[in-house]
Amino acid sequence: MNPEYLYLSLLNQVHYMSQELIEQCFNNNHSFESVAKNQALQTQLGFQHTHQNRVKELVSEFPIAKIIKVCEDEYISAVTVAESDYPKLLKQIHDPPPVLYYKGVLPKEEQLCIAVVGNRRMTPYGKYCVEKFVGQLSKNGVSIISGLAYGIDATSHVVALDHKAPTFGIIGSGVDDDSFYPSGNLKLAHSIIQSDGGIISEYPPLTNARKYHFVARNRIISGLSEASIIIECREKSGALITADFALEQNRLLYTVPGAINSENSTGPNKLIQQGASLLLDSNDLLLDLGIPLRTIPEQSLETQKILSENEQRVVTHLSTFPDENSFDHMMTKLHLPYSELVITLNKLQLSEIIKRSETGNYYIKPL
Repeated sequence: MNPEYLYLSLLNQVHYMSQELIEQCFNNNHSFESVAKNQALQTQLGFQHTHQNRVKELVSEFPIAKIIKVCEDEYISAVTVAESDYPKLLKQIHDPPPVLYYKGVLPKEEQLCIAVVGNRRMTPYGKYCVEKFVGQLSKNGVSIISGLAYGIDATSHVVALDHKAPTFGIIGSGVDDDSFYPSGNLKLAHSIIQSDGGIISEYPPLTNARKYHFVARNRIISGLSEASIIIECREKSGALITADFALEQNRLLYTVPGAINSENSTGPNKLIQQGASLLLDSNDLLLDLGIPLRTIPEQSLETQKILSENEQRVVTHLSTFPDENSFDHMMTKLHLPYSELVITLNKLQLSEIIKRSETGNYYIKPL
């Protein structure tokens, strides 16, 4: 880890280091460490006297050697907004983070990213919506952005992983294991990293989560995404802050409606009342973005010719109704006896035509 990233983050704690200020330092051959330790250089960049005193305090307390060791031990990387690897979509917002710290990888320019956020206290309806929409999006090549909080966020990541889709968690703490918040989702974070995704933060390693960090990180969630989907949240919720950022950043905003007598649906229903797009099917969102919908792979269609009648019915059902993919759904729709459906699903799994996810749902195995 280059110490320059860390000194840039230190300066940014006191005075927002825009891309213009960063490039000014580059053009004048001023390192961020020299700026942090030289008040004259800080004056040139617009730091007020009170800012300069605060920078001096932070430098004296800065555990830079310890942070660098953690970065080396845990394979933590960093990128500045002035570098080409910085996500281009995020760079377009008016206050992009000067530095991103991450484990795993960052979203690539060619990846279509959509944010899915909502309530920490997820209801069965919320879980159903996440499985439906994230499942549909994942099957159409979309990468999922969320906040790794309990509830809707964590379930969005899990469903994306179940469908082998890349997913990225944006957090309000350092990305190192000791600082990671919420600690109960650390295992999920490791799964994301191991599955071509990433854990991202604007805060240096060894930074503990603070309440105000989560407001700031929400602009990154929406900023990395072409569109944001709000599923289940109360009237005063962090998910609504993400919605506000999405609108401010001129990104698409979709909300999933809920029952009018449910406190968890107050947020989405009010957003719809205020003009947000109502989402009933992910295909509508994909069409709005000009993304062609994927159909069942040809190999699966050919395979159906050698399947039994029951196996063909299951494959056809999962291809036609990918969101109705639970055992109970298929029992109801296909009218197969319990034992026959179990045998049929087992045969299809052994033939590697379908796969059962960790959430217990079934889907056509991708080529």
